[in-house]
Parts: sequence; structure tokens; C-alpha cells
Amino acid sequence: MFFVPGKTGVKSKNRVNSIAFACPSCDDGLTSLDELQIHLQIHVQTSNELINNANNDIQYVAGDNNDEATTIVDASPIPPAPVEGLIPRQCSQESFASDDHHPLRKYNYTFEDVVEWEYEHPWQINHPFDVMEHLKQFHLSSLDLNSKGNIQDMRILSLYSIFAFSEDIQKSVTRYMGQKVHEAVMADLDSIMQKMTMPPTNNVIMWSNELMLCRPVWLQVAQMCTDFLAKGRDSTNADDFIAATCMLQLATRLTKSYPDELCEDSFVHRHLDGLLDTIFAAEPRLKQEWANRWMATSTTLEKSFKPDFVVYVKPWHHRFDLATCEIKAPNNRAAGPINDYVKLCMEMKQMLFKMENAVDQPFVLGILVEGHSLTTYYMDKLGVNGCRVVRLSSTTLISELSNFGSFPMLFRAILQVRDLALIMAQKIEHAQLILAKEKRAFEIADTEATPSWKKFKGSPTLQS
Repeated sequence: MFFVPGKTGVKSKNRVNSIAFACPSCDDGLTSLDELQIHLQIHVQTSNELINNANNDIQYVAGDNNDEATTIVDASPIPPAPVEGLIPRQCSQESFASDDHHPLRKYNYTFEDVVEWEYEHPWQINHPFDVMEHLKQFHLSSLDLNSKGNIQDMRILSLYSIFAFSEDIQKSVTRYMGQKVHEAVMADLDSIMQKMTMPPTNNVIMWSNELMLCRPVWLQVAQMCTDFLAKGRDSTNADDFIAATCMLQLATRLTKSYPDELCEDSFVHRHLDGLLDTIFAAEPRLKQEWANRWMATSTTLEKSFKPDFVVYVKPWHHRFDLATCEIKAPNNRAAGPINDYVKLCMEMKQMLFKMENAVDQPFVLGILVEGHSLTTYYMDKLGVNGCRVVRLSSTTLISELSNFGSFPMLFRAILQVRDLALIMAQKIEHAQLILAKEKRAFEIADTEATPSWKKFKGSPTLQS
């Protein structure tokens, strides 16, 4: 490939697999990035100005060693050199695509318009320990650390009055309360984590093991899954037929080879849409949307989101989002201070507060996919204006037939979200029908202002 400033359609004459650079000042050809760095220093003009000039119209011409055809591809601009006009060796063609390629380059962010969290009733566990009071202290300390910038996800969530709980103490706010308190709190939350969890049936376990041993030949896999469908149709457990349908959708796609680095849409098609669509579509009350459609709260709140997948119910005039999903393919990363986990929790809070005046004791669900890891969450209210998000389960996606033995746990995790969403859908439907009979309008609860973030000029030290 050759970098040719100001020219297009230039055919490559040199057929070696190397990169050549043309000096934007004198048109001299350089065979390596090191030579370009040395060459730029001999000009009177500063190297930073030269690089910026070259960035205006630089393109590269890519040609195959055996094919005379030449493809013109726009090149990304060369980033300005930070030290003595030299381009750092580690700055690859991808290095300026996102901050993740620059581990030493940090930005500071702070959050504004933070509303202080309030609560009315204590949350006491086995021994006289008020969890709410310690959460309040954690919230206030996060406010203080926020002034210094770059706080961690758990503290960002606390600024939104969202408190995370997980059996993994490192991912739970109870890490700041000690192991004994953590165990007592998780025992108290066990009833939530065990809601609507049913062990996989013997059929699902047996079918998964058979697919795990099957050769990755499409016809053979399709025939095996068709047999599972026939058995699932005759089963007394309706979930067996749903599982067999998911297996047919997923296993047949795993017989094809794909590039190691899939874009997000291809990743979803290969690993997720057959599971999510099939499991939620089996229940007629639940409706779903894909690909960055606005949430129902987007028309009523200032801060709006576009989840990757959302499950909702609309029994009358109002739509209520019950479960949301954020997906990040293995090679993708979130930009800015808000990653997909924080974004998911913020979406869930908006969904939850819309239900506040609709039903008693509302809750919402979330699914987070990061690479090949899938985690499910449950959120309900905590205090006056806060939320409690509890991790329900964590499992892995299936990337090839040889690890299809993990399908029962994956199927169970998504099925739990569906069954919990169905409970809330039924409660909302009942409440909306009562309002319809009485010809009364549903009033959406007023939500408190939520924080917003901005770049902060200060030390980039990460706060814990």
C-alpha cells in the first residue's frame, strides 16, 4: 500500500507488502514511518504543521500482489505528534480511532446536576446494621470524589441514586461494608435472585449434549434439531419446544465460519437474535424491538436512550418498557465516561419511574452482553428517588458447537427475564384496564433531574 498525497487512482508499481509515505513538502518517497520521522525534521517548517497539511488530502492505494486492480480507500488522518514533532511509534492506523488505543491518554470527566439521594425507611438485616445509612454515606462520598473527576462505575451509578448488588463482592456496593455485611445482604436478596428460576429440563440438557458432540455440518445439525422440535412439540413442558426452536436457530448458524472480528450487527445475528426473538415472541403479551429505537420515556424525559433491544407491553394507549438490552461486540468499546453497564442501569431507572404511578412495587429487567458474556439484572425502587439493581445471573454465549453444553444455563437466564417481564406485563395490563373502564388517564410520575457529564480540567487520577 502507498500513501499518495493529493492523488487518486495511482496504480502501485512496487509489489512488496510494505507501506510507503510521500513527504507532503518535497514529494520524496519514504519506505517506513521511521524514515518519515527523520525526513520531516530537516524541513524549516515544523513537523506538526507538515503533518496537518498532509492530513488534508492524504489517501492510500491498496493493491493485491497478484491482481492489477487497484482500490482507493480514504486513509484516516495522521495524529499530531505530541513530543518534538515526532509521530510516536505506537500510533498505528487504528490508534486514533478511539481512546482505548492510547492507555496513557486520559480525559477527566465530572458530573453536574446531581440530586441527593433520600430515603424514609431503614433496611436492616440480621444484625443491627442499617444498609440505607451506609448507602447514604457512599452516595455522599461519591459526590465528594466527583469533584476530582474520573470516578468508577459504581460511584457513577450512585450519583444517579442507583446502587448495585451482586454475589461477586467486587461488583457490589457492599464491598465497602465488609464481607459479613455482604453475605447478610445477599441472603436478604436471595428471594429476588431466585424469582422464576426453573432448572433446565432433562430434554434440554440431553439435546445440548448431543449437539455438542455433533459434527459442524449444516444438514446434519438441522436434521438433529428437527428431531428435537418434534420431541418438544409432544413434551408436557412448553419451554422444551421453545428451547428446540432456539437450538435450530443458533446451532445451524454455528456451522458456518465467520471472521474473528464481527461488527455488532453480525455478532447479534450470529449469537443473539435467534435466542431473544424466539424466547420473547413465544409470549403474545410481550412485544420487542431491535436496533436503537427510542425508549418509551424518550418523549417525556430530557435524557433519552436508544437501547439495542427492548421488551415492552402496550395494553392500552401507553407503552411500558419492561426489559432492555445493551450489546457490545467483543472488539467494540464504549466511548466517553458512560459504558454500556452504566447506560443499561440508567435506561432501567427511566423505565422503572414511568411505572411508578401505574402499578404497586414495579420492577424492570436488563440484559447486558459484553463480548461473549451475558449478565441479567433486576431493578426496583430503593428510597424516595433511588433504585436497587441486583445481578440475577451471568453466563456465556455459545460461539461454536463444541461448547453447546452451556446452552441450558444461557436459556435459563433469558427465560427468567421473560417470566419476570410477564409478571409485570400482567400487572400493568390489569391496572390499565381498570383505568380504561373508569375513563381515567394515566399520569406519568415526575422524575428528578439526572446528572450530566462534562470534560473536566484537572488531574486524571482515577478515584476508587
